[in-house]
Amino acid sequence: MTPDDTAYARPSLTALAPRPDAGLRLYCLPPAGADASFYRPWVPHLPPDIELYGVQLPGRGAPAGPPFLTHPRELFHALADLIHSACDRRPFAVFGHSTGALLAYETTRHLRRAQRQLPVLLAVSAHPAPHLGVWHRQVIQGLAGKGALPVDLLGELPDRALGSPSCLPLLVRAAAPLIADVLVCLQHQHAHEAPLEIPLAVYGGEDDPLATREHLAWDALTTHPLPVRLFPGRHTYLLEQGPALTQQLCRDLRVITGCQESP
Repeated sequence: MTPDDTAYARPSLTALAPRPDAGLRLYCLPPAGADASFYRPWVPHLPPDIELYGVQLPGRGAPAGPPFLTHPRELFHALADLIHSACDRRPFAVFGHSTGALLAYETTRHLRRAQRQLPVLLAVSAHPAPHLGVWHRQVIQGLAGKGALPVDLLGELPDRALGSPSCLPLLVRAAAPLIADVLVCLQHQHAHEAPLEIPLAVYGGEDDPLATREHLAWDALTTHPLPVRLFPGRHTYLLEQGPALTQQLCRDLRVITGCQESP
């Protein structure tokens, strides 16, 4: 049974760097539990010819937000519709970190099925290639107490919040979006299709225990794989490596679009 549009809010776009004269748009999907503002720190590091948008998933932001959308196919379809409706014939790229990488990948495949404009680059970060089934095994092992759970924000919660009853409502509100995103990924089943015929860039942390270099084997899912780029850090490496990551992302975009690096 799929969600009813009248009961579930749709995803939306947040303009983090409105630049109507920019030659390219960059749509960024956040990791589990985060909202569109996750990518706001990127704004100073992007050149003026890139217009940055963050994707806002239902239930993020206001404490009493709309219901979460946890049905994978419905969410991917809604994300594809969102990006298609925002298209103005300018080229665009799609980036996703961690669980956002899976959303970015499946959204791009939904665009292809609908014969709509595709991104000039799909960029994924810190997520095992979905056809390997690694993510599901990690979750099951983590729930059984045999490993770390592949979630993004629990490690960012202060210790006092985990040990104080008065902080329990805050903790529940903070964890609810994360749990909703994990449910999306748990219900997702990778469907084997022809590889995407667009460039695919893969980024990760050198010491990420959840998405190791071996797990970042996305090559089979595209006819134009770019070299895997690793940065110092663990699963949330991009919080510290934002300038370096955006520099590499811009470099990959310029190579693909045939533009020269600005001096």
